[in-house]
Amino acid sequence: MSLEQAIHQRWQADGALEALLSAARLITGIAHNGPAVPYATLTQTENKPEVRTSSGTTITRAAVRISIWAADLVLQR
Repeated sequence: MSLEQAIHQRWQADGALEALLSAARLITGIAHNGPAVPYATLTQTENKPEVRTSSGTTITRAAVRISIWAADLVLQR
């Protein structure tokens, strides 16, 4: 399973997130051709090597940004 698939699967499993914005409207990466609102993009903003394992693999910490595009936003608590 790719990281993108895992994010979408987790988003779909969270009823509160899914009620606010369907996982189908979450785009991983750059949104091309201006999709209809509402939608959200998840983009990687930074990579920082953290740990090198004994097998030589480097574990990397990634920072991400979620941008929400909507005609209006309603904060629900």
